[in-house]
Amino acid sequence: MKVSGKRWILHNGRGDEFSIWNVSDIHFGNKACAIDEFIKDRETILNDPFAFFVGGGDYCLPIDAEILTKNGFKKYNELCKDDEVLGYNGVNTVWTKLLGVYYNENCELNLLKSQTFEILATDNHHWIVSDTHEKRRKFHKEKWPKKIATKNLKTHHRILLASPCLENGNLDITDDEAWLLGWVVTDGWISKHKYNSLVIGIAQSNKKYALEIESRLNQYITKNYLQKDGSSNFNISIPKVRKICNKMNIEPYEIKQKIEWIVCNISVSAREAMFDAMLKAEGWIENGRYRFAQKRGTVLNAFLILCVLKGIRIGNSKERNDNVVTVGLMKRGHYVTVADLKMSKDVFMPVWCPRTELGSWIYKYKNQVGITGNCEYISCTDSRFDPDCVSDFVKIKDLGRLGKTFTEGVRELFKPIKHKCLGLLYGNHELKYEKWQEQQGLHEWLCTELGVPNLGYSALFDVVFERGKVKEPVLKFEASKTINYHHSQSFRFYVHHGAGFSTTPAGKLTRLIRFMSYFDANVFMTGHVHDQEGRRMVEIGADSTCTKLIEKHKLGIISGSYLKTYEENVTTYGEQRGYEPTVLGASKVILLPQAKNPKDRIRGEI
Repeated sequence: MKVSGKRWILHNGRGDEFSIWNVSDIHFGNKACAIDEFIKDRETILNDPFAFFVGGGDYCLPIDAEILTKNGFKKYNELCKDDEVLGYNGVNTVWTKLLGVYYNENCELNLLKSQTFEILATDNHHWIVSDTHEKRRKFHKEKWPKKIATKNLKTHHRILLASPCLENGNLDITDDEAWLLGWVVTDGWISKHKYNSLVIGIAQSNKKYALEIESRLNQYITKNYLQKDGSSNFNISIPKVRKICNKMNIEPYEIKQKIEWIVCNISVSAREAMFDAMLKAEGWIENGRYRFAQKRGTVLNAFLILCVLKGIRIGNSKERNDNVVTVGLMKRGHYVTVADLKMSKDVFMPVWCPRTELGSWIYKYKNQVGITGNCEYISCTDSRFDPDCVSDFVKIKDLGRLGKTFTEGVRELFKPIKHKCLGLLYGNHELKYEKWQEQQGLHEWLCTELGVPNLGYSALFDVVFERGKVKEPVLKFEASKTINYHHSQSFRFYVHHGAGFSTTPAGKLTRLIRFMSYFDANVFMTGHVHDQEGRRMVEIGADSTCTKLIEKHKLGIISGSYLKTYEENVTTYGEQRGYEPTVLGASKVILLPQAKNPKDRIRGEI
């Protein structure tokens, strides 16, 4: 709950009458939203100088992590709805569908780090885990593996990072052709000479590998010669390379550019052949395990993809000043044990997470790759979500950022009347969305964009009407230096988005009456139940000398909604529950600050 201080409304006339609107439950983005009704009320507020309003509510991994698609690694903003991505089905990695992308501009990340593993992840980001105890895995096979959020990881858990893909691609590339391409993109070259003629070759200083190249690629070699340093150079037949490229519908000079896509779409045996060539070209054994070095770019990414598809786990990498990255191939298992991890809160930064059909995907972060899970206004993962109820303006790419999309829309709705806003509440839909989608801060962003007070879920605040020399009433959030308290009148407001599940008028009023009995205020405003109701209450007390009885009048209103219960060609949540038709529009309170009788100073209009 917030205690939101005072607002001052400067006005000129003694008999001025003001209306304070409770604009609640817009449900922007739903096809059943009566946006025309909202605009009509907004225009009334805008054109009435004596009208003001309160808004009543209901309106992962770091950003540089990449996802493995059938076209190679992609950043979140490069993804398309038709992309296939690699996921884990409980046994192996397989290609699956991308359903959406979630984005958060500012989220707290945890650093998970060991000697061979490092990642930043949110509390609710999920991992594929198993149990480190072999007996528990054996006797409870049905439980493992399973998805567990970062915040719920225990020391007996181990995180799965690698699993082989046994699916063949659709490119008709032989093992020898893949082996040739593996050498060309690592220890080879593709260059253009004068008259646009191509030269393709391979250089190899290791005599053992040079003999293997000469033997296996004999049909592709047009010339073999030794350099002064003893290394072997092999010129490769351009027509034969073109024949290979024609099967992939690319040009020879595009091989390096397209190598990630090639790797993802060749057969299992062809991937084995290419991996063998690339490791022999740029790999070596150090401290009992293979290392591979390559400059950042498509070739390094292609090798990492080959490791992923073979089920080889990649350890931490090192990068030199010349952008050459060295990665280590882990020879022990596919897991990292949580007991070996140091976990700490690290930074706030933008994050994203995809949603896939299998609920998992392959990430690349700092040249390290691994399997991970998905992240978890009514979003498309909510049980109440119905795609038929989503407004036509919502695009596929917006499904992962519905909260931001809808909040931006609400900002545009309120912009014309932001100078008349006493503050904005948020509602149960925003609260749930921000909590479960890890997108806290959407409501704060909305208030900042509009330049209005953030009232949270409920708030107390005062509205002080002060007479002064102004042509039209002006809302201020700072007191005038020359305020004359003899010509001012203050009203205390208690505002709450609303609560409860009552469908009867009596039940809805009961909740309002409870609020009116809990708090010391003159005006009470709630929403949530999509109905227009009101209640006046009188408290009897005594004056400051306790010699005379006085009355204190309280007025409470429940605002209507802009969400239709029944709409043509739309099956709404309210229709499924059998709710009564909604009273569309906002309720408002009429205030006469200078009225002598306290009872006449406040009245409701619903």
